Amino acid sequence: MGTIRYSDTVYGNPQITYGARTKDRPLTWILLIDWDNDGVFNGDNEAARIFDLETTNGRQFYMKSDGSGPEEVSEGSVSLSLDNHDGRFDPYNLSSPLAGYIMPGRKFELKVVEEATGTTYPIMTGAIEEIRPNYGAIDTVKMTLINEKKQLSKTIVRTTVQQNMRYDDALDKILDTIGWSASKRDIDSNISEVMPYWWGGGNDAWTEMQGVADAALGMLCISEDGKLTYISRISGDSSTVKLGDSDVTLDYGIRTPSPWETVRNRIWIYARAWHQSTNVELWNSNDQLMILPGESKALWATYTAGGESAVATSVTQPVANTDYMFNSAPDGTGTDLTSYISIVMSAFATTAKLTITNSGATTAYRKLLKLRGNAITPDKYTYVGRTDQASIDDYGDLLYEIKSDWLQDVNTAIDEASILIARLVTARQYPRVKISDKPSKQFALKLFRLVNTNFVCKGISGEFRVGYIKHRWLDRTGDRVETEVFLEPNLLSNLSGTWIF
Repeated sequence: MGTIRYSDTVYGNPQITYGARTKDRPLTWILLIDWDNDGVFNGDNEAARIFDLETTNGRQFYMKSDGSGPEEVSEGSVSLSLDNHDGRFDPYNLSSPLAGYIMPGRKFELKVVEEATGTTYPIMTGAIEEIRPNYGAIDTVKMTLINEKKQLSKTIVRTTVQQNMRYDDALDKILDTIGWSASKRDIDSNISEVMPYWWGGGNDAWTEMQGVADAALGMLCISEDGKLTYISRISGDSSTVKLGDSDVTLDYGIRTPSPWETVRNRIWIYARAWHQSTNVELWNSNDQLMILPGESKALWATYTAGGESAVATSVTQPVANTDYMFNSAPDGTGTDLTSYISIVMSAFATTAKLTITNSGATTAYRKLLKLRGNAITPDKYTYVGRTDQASIDDYGDLLYEIKSDWLQDVNTAIDEASILIARLVTARQYPRVKISDKPSKQFALKLFRLVNTNFVCKGISGEFRVGYIKHRWLDRTGDRVETEVFLEPNLLSNLSGTWIF
């Protein structure tokens, strides 16, 4: 177990040591929390205090119910109930060894060890969302932990325009921009398609990445070990878990969504090209800007071209008397003070930050202030349509569409429409099963990774991808765990022999 330290304090059941690994038990759970927020787990294992645990990660459906694109994953979460008889997790208990450290935002790692094999499986990493003590006949605490998706959803990304950018490189660029560690990413680079133009336009990092992934029919998630994971539609991975009839919980059986939840028989894929114009006016201020002597003011300029919002491939550093002029009077008259004005510009794809400084002894008023540069503007959307009338007759008209700035090549749109109509036009069973007391299979399941199935009783066989995973303790010790897994289509599958209804 390396440097992980376990207390030898007897807690609860006298046969069970607090945090210790005992070979006569099937599973050992590990919950590490960086209470002092120093970026290092000190080895203290909080898991022996847990008496109830449930984790969820992924998405329950492959596509949005209205057909407007793929469903994105939800924040992965862990719901825990822990014994708090000594007030260890009470933020008002000054005698707690955690006094002053009990607060949301602390990093965590949740793992489980299968003692029969010594294999350690990561379950989730992230940060504490909420800590809520509950006092009664038994003092307990409820904790909610979430994975790093929330962090990515709160971090804004702005970049300059990149040309001929691969989809995987765009994801890496976003992560580089926000300082996301290279060791915490797993980006599939199997697709060599490029976007003529790409940029981070001021949305949060997750939204920016999800847009890129959706345009390429890829899958995006935070994996069990905390890595930002992207799997392309032509991923070269292979299944490592096999599931059959004997693996599933009988009282749950093998469930599948209704056909109308999975069938789509009208596929629209939208694409549009972008064209560049050189040396155009991107922004012109009409505000009555006043800069006091010795003062600096920061402004954000949003680009337009031809009356429409624009994206700039380059922005010219403002030139005195050409792009900006300042006078001593608000009406633009008076003494010319332009020589006392300096402008520092930070230009991004859709906006620029201008820091304007007046080094003179007189208040300066804007007479002229604008930005010039090279802009790209989009064509109208071109869409590729694929329909299947026989399926429409059977199930009704069911639309599925993808519309993205990152689909800029109609040939890619044609390819994607062909892939989707082939896989979604016919009712297919996507199994949903529960598994218990099989840790080597339960905890080897990884979000969006392949699973090989052979459910003879339902006539379902072949490879699927894991779309959703839920682990739930069946007893207070965590020795028995039930895992619910939802499977979804593998876009690279062999349609003639795989998961056909």
